[in-house]
Amino acid sequence: MPGSTLYVTAPPCVRCAVQIIQCGIEKVVCYAPSPKMVERWGDQMALAQELFREAEVIYLEHAHE
Repeated sequence: MPGSTLYVTAPPCVRCAVQIIQCGIEKVVCYAPSPKMVERWGDQMALAQELFREAEVIYLEHAHE
């Protein structure tokens, strides 16, 4: 929904990022990825973050507590 904030448990992949942008979501909040997640999916997460920057979607990561 346009203008919404999306809260997710892990950083979105590229395919999800495209759908998030197309829906008009303005802000994405998630937990920071684990080192294993970065090792396996780091390239995809970086591309998703670049898409968010280009679409001016605010992207925030929070550390696990």
